[in-house]
Amino acid sequence: MGRGIWLAGLLVVTTGCEDRPTNEWQDASDPPPQATQETADTARAADTGEAPEVAPEATAVRARDLHDGLVEEGTLVEIAELVVTAQGPDGVYAQDRFESDHGGVFIPSAGPGAQPPALADRIRVVGVYQRVEGQVRVAPRGTSPRVPTATGHIQTEGAVAMPSPVLLDLTGLTDPLAADAYQSMVVRLIATEPLLVNGIDDDGTWSITVEEASSVAEVDARIFDAADALDLEEGGSLTLVQGPLHRDGNGFRLAPRSATDVFGYEAP
Repeated sequence: MGRGIWLAGLLVVTTGCEDRPTNEWQDASDPPPQATQETADTARAADTGEAPEVAPEATAVRARDLHDGLVEEGTLVEIAELVVTAQGPDGVYAQDRFESDHGGVFIPSAGPGAQPPALADRIRVVGVYQRVEGQVRVAPRGTSPRVPTATGHIQTEGAVAMPSPVLLDLTGLTDPLAADAYQSMVVRLIATEPLLVNGIDDDGTWSITVEEASSVAEVDARIFDAADALDLEEGGSLTLVQGPLHRDGNGFRLAPRSATDVFGYEAP
């Protein structure tokens, strides 16, 4: 049997034919231990002299708190009791089940291959609160470099009834201060007279107004291209339009989700 001596933190086992260094926590025949993210972070911290990066704990808030400016942008938040009202090309629209205003949140996609929640899903989201061109967002992990280790996620908690649309007239929809209270919430544009198709752009965006009105409301094709699908024409009329109220640098635009969100169209 060989004998052992300690040298520089290693146990050297001495036999009659060879000296073989062996890690003090493993047998010589065992494979080397696999590095984990924790050990990698610790080693990196040792090299830089900084503490390992630790994901912050999420702050439980309501959607209204974000709208009211009670939460600092960049905070990792957790919001429950949201219902998914629309699936867009780059994320989902959700709103507080119990709020009639200031309850909308846009949740960007978590990246390629991520499975978005379904319409009418009740969800709990953990992510980073952001304001992008005025739009209130909660970004899960992978969509924000601000908290790279945040364990953001979307948890589905069963299906619930879809919320009733907020009813707005043309004045309420085109006033930025009034419309901001309903961003990312489902809004229905109503009028006592027919709504008129005022113009159609090449990208599918179209505008609507009423007789002798000085303002027009914009309708977006980001979810459903109603102008193409329904063969809308300038001068045509319809009864109402509804969908989530999208906000970006171009202002506020209704985003119908399907043909059922555009009612009573009549060609000119």
